Amino acid sequence: MRTATSRPGSAGFTLIELLVGLAIVAAALALVLPNLPRLVPGAMVDSAAAEAAAQLRAARAQAIRDNRVVTASVEGGRLQVQFQPDGSSTGGKLDLAVAGRARRIEVDALTGRISVVRP
Repeated sequence: MRTATSRPGSAGFTLIELLVGLAIVAAALALVLPNLPRLVPGAMVDSAAAEAAAQLRAARAQAIRDNRVVTASVEGGRLQVQFQPDGSSTGGKLDLAVAGRARRIEVDALTGRISVVRP
């Protein structure tokens, strides 16, 4: 069986290959970076809405599990909801918005279902 032999110094990348790779990375960054500040506020709204919905869902689950009324307050008291042992609630809506991006948290009074929607 013959093995391939390599010449000393032939392993690795050439300078031209490295420069081409660097140019591709620079071009990709030039396309992405201008849009980055526009994406961050939207992600903040989505994150805040998801966190508030999770708190409400936890309160509803606690009301059902403990068979007692549980009051939940989210976003500094901007929305207060009472969950009954059967899962129903007092209902309510809360709008969150940052830099033109908005989300609405809705709590259905009859079922206690919590949803995050685009208004």
